[in-house]
Amino acid sequence: MKKIVAITALLLVAVLALGSFAACDQKPDENTLTIEAVNLGFGLDWLYALGNAYSAKHPEIKVDIQPFVGQVGNDTINGHSEATAGYTDIFVFRPTNYHFNAYQGAVNTSKGKIDCLYADLTDIYTSPYEDGSTMKSKMDAKVAKFLQVNGKYYGVNWVDDFMGIVRNKDAWTKLGLTDNDIPVTTDEMFSLCDKILAKNQGIAPFIYSKTEEYYTSIWDIWMAQYEGEEKMGYFIRGLNPMGEADENLYSFTGQKIALDMVNRLLEKNNKKYKYQHENSDSLTFTDMQSYFLEGQAALCVNGSWLEIEMNKSLAGKKNYNIDYIRMPVVSDLIKIPVVKDGGVNTDEKLAEVIRYVDATDSGDQSAVKPEGVSEEAIARVREARHFSYTRGGTDHTMVVAGWSEKIASAKDFIKFMYSDEGMKVYYNAQGGMTLPAKLTSGNYDALQLSTFTQSVVDAMKSAYYSELCFAKSAKVYCLGGVSFNFTNGSGNFVNEMLAGKTPDTIINANKTYLKQNWTTIANKCK
Repeated sequence: MKKIVAITALLLVAVLALGSFAACDQKPDENTLTIEAVNLGFGLDWLYALGNAYSAKHPEIKVDIQPFVGQVGNDTINGHSEATAGYTDIFVFRPTNYHFNAYQGAVNTSKGKIDCLYADLTDIYTSPYEDGSTMKSKMDAKVAKFLQVNGKYYGVNWVDDFMGIVRNKDAWTKLGLTDNDIPVTTDEMFSLCDKILAKNQGIAPFIYSKTEEYYTSIWDIWMAQYEGEEKMGYFIRGLNPMGEADENLYSFTGQKIALDMVNRLLEKNNKKYKYQHENSDSLTFTDMQSYFLEGQAALCVNGSWLEIEMNKSLAGKKNYNIDYIRMPVVSDLIKIPVVKDGGVNTDEKLAEVIRYVDATDSGDQSAVKPEGVSEEAIARVREARHFSYTRGGTDHTMVVAGWSEKIASAKDFIKFMYSDEGMKVYYNAQGGMTLPAKLTSGNYDALQLSTFTQSVVDAMKSAYYSELCFAKSAKVYCLGGVSFNFTNGSGNFVNEMLAGKTPDTIINANKTYLKQNWTTIANKCK
């Protein structure tokens, strides 16, 4: 989530970080469970609510939550989690090296040698609750698999989120647009951008913050659409387009197509953005989101935490008139033989098939199949359309310090969090957001969901995700140091594009790096 960039915020971070470090360096009493937690976009209301609920069930236990703010705070917790010292029992953060540390095994601490930096949580994953369910049976199977290293579990996720394109519905209406104008192909998306510019109403098609951009977090959706589930799965597992383990990780056609889409969205003429808000280079992330909520742009790439985050920054909770739209399908899909030869050889025909797919997916039995289109082509378009958002949250991990003197209590707290009772506490505190797990029985409390949260819930029900987030568990990435975001041999690709480099240049730099260093990388992964 966003970094804290304002100087005043950084000063606050420094004060909190120093205060928290001092606190965790002093041994608490035996009945205090100490939790260091990063305060990012999702906030910490959920953790305080869980702490209160847990203490109500266990009056003898005090849950001491020590907050660290923003990216600087997260970096501080990362350092503490790898220090093998101190009195923190649970770390709630975005660990930089979760899988790397789990694979490393035994480490030496001031209290002697321990099996791993993180305590083994396998027993609470598999031991049953009173109703017979387990954490593992309740948890999203893909998330559980992601967190498993060498047959053991060392962490749990504390959010379930995704990213995609958010629409400001008020700006949309002001522009004279309706839901029928929502683009379903990338060609339609750029045509819509041109249409918005032509209206000259002071509303930009898109807005972003260059200092904390999210385009490097959503590009994979277009790659997944073009490559399809099988080949995207190869890349996630660190394999080449043939499903083999070698240095050709940047040889997927869909990578170039995806970067082309981002490059076009960031196009500049005479140093001025064509499709982004004119102040995108200078806006802080919080200011950018404020501009968007004010209606200065129609669309914004953002995460499902947007509303929670802005309710913390602005006075009073609001029901912003914003929602998610599905990522337009990359128009290059018509170049794929099964699509082109199946009667879908123009963008207009592709859009027609996508709208048919959407209708049939929603249960519309009256939808009319586009004329002259094969079932194989429809199936391939449907596969592409089912990549509409990119999944996140997998790196938002809660771990127990392997050197803690209260591992049993820390595990019990985490197990409570994933109980039906704990999950309902989380849901209520987050206004309808959930953990990556399902209730064993019953339902969540009936809440009046905001417009945005309802769109988040609707999107999560479909689970139309690209899941590049799971790549972090593949050895070539977590041990070999290979980047799945094009930073081997080059920098952040958005910055590279803004400096004038083409997608081909960026990809070729990464190819060269892997070719030159593959032997070393492969040895690290053994």
